[in-house]
Amino acid sequence: MPRKQQLQRVNVLDSQTPVIRTAAKYLYEHFGGFGDIKQRQQLKFSRDGQEYFVEVLPFSDVYGLNWLIAIAVPESDFLGEINRNTRLQFYLVWWRCCDHSREMA
Repeated sequence: MPRKQQLQRVNVLDSQTPVIRTAAKYLYEHFGGFGDIKQRQQLKFSRDGQEYFVEVLPFSDVYGLNWLIAIAVPESDFLGEINRNTRLQFYLVWWRCCDHSREMA
């Protein structure tokens, strides 16, 4: 008969996932502890030269649950496509200007 697995709470500051650990450390240091996060916050931090957006949201319920829900996303996931489109627009404008200057010559 299989035994039930014991669940164990892990401190987020000790997470084995580097981005989670770094985000938690950043939030802890930025606010002087997790208890001081009382409302939704949107921040930015760096890890290994990569910028991350992080949003943290306090959550509590009538049963006494008191959590912080946090999401960390690499900035490049959002800005990568925007940066590519900006470069493309630049090249198209540059090409059009060069083409137009030849017409005037």
